[in-house]
Amino acid sequence: MMLSITLVAQKTTGTVVGVIDGDSYKIDATYKKVSAIYRVRIVNVDAPERYFVAKKRPAQEYADSIYKIVENKLLGKEVQITYYGKDRYERLLAFITLNGERIDEWMLKEGLAWAFKEYHPQKGYKASVKIMEQAKSQKKGLWAGSNIVEPSKWRAK
Repeated sequence: MMLSITLVAQKTTGTVVGVIDGDSYKIDATYKKVSAIYRVRIVNVDAPERYFVAKKRPAQEYADSIYKIVENKLLGKEVQITYYGKDRYERLLAFITLNGERIDEWMLKEGLAWAFKEYHPQKGYKASVKIMEQAKSQKKGLWAGSNIVEPSKWRAK
């Protein structure tokens, strides 16, 4: 299902209080004037799944190691959030920035995720693919492994 995000971006800051998996976090922030702990899905990337509740499946290969890398980088840190709306799971869809670095771009550079068109709120998908392809050619992160399965294909099984 392709989700077109055309909403006006809104910005806030928050503290990462939990990492669900490589691309989904719990962030203590304010959204539409309500302060709470929100589930946030970063846009532009798709990381391996730690678990897949709908099909009661264990973690996808590389998911746990990527989770730990992302948790070490983000947990307890104050981040800037540029959010665009919500997805079908009621997660906020957002770009997350830490100390001026966009987390989606960092994940792509380090080989921790795939460029993901479904949640892409602005032009630039081709640039994201280019970053991913560079990490792939350098065998960074998950690209150093074998039998790598894109999360969207893994979920479809």
